[in-house]
Amino acid sequence: MLVKTRFANTDQVHKVRAPNADRTQLSFEDEPILMASVSPGAGEVTVVQKDVGGGEFYQLYTLAEGRLQLLTDGKSRNWFGGWSPDGKLLGYSSTRRNGADADLYVIDPRDPKSDRLVATVKGGGWNIADFSADGATALVVNRMSINRARRL
Repeated sequence: MLVKTRFANTDQVHKVRAPNADRTQLSFEDEPILMASVSPGAGEVTVVQKDVGGGEFYQLYTLAEGRLQLLTDGKSRNWFGGWSPDGKLLGYSSTRRNGADADLYVIDPRDPKSDRLVATVKGGGWNIADFSADGATALVVNRMSINRARRL
């Protein structure tokens, strides 16, 4: 299980292997980790979402052996979506195309070059929420306000 704990004035990711076991710190960042997720299945890859410089331009990274490897472009705002059932693909949204619209992407975090755009959209509230059991289609959500969302 992954847990987020505030250490040295910032949120870090820890792993707990069993009930009542000690936690092991996995991240050692100056900026807080917003969230972390382990791929389903074998669980061999951990992806974290982290802000850069306090501007809420979140980036996605793989986390291994205490080190982060950037998956996204380092400039646009990116938001973690969800894993395909086999854990091979991660769906996410990014404003990379024009700085405003949250287009939809998929990537195999083990191969950053596999990153690909799957849909262009209008608006900043879009993301991939889940995948079908066979991984062929995705559930997409458009968060229009705090009180209103549309699932497609």
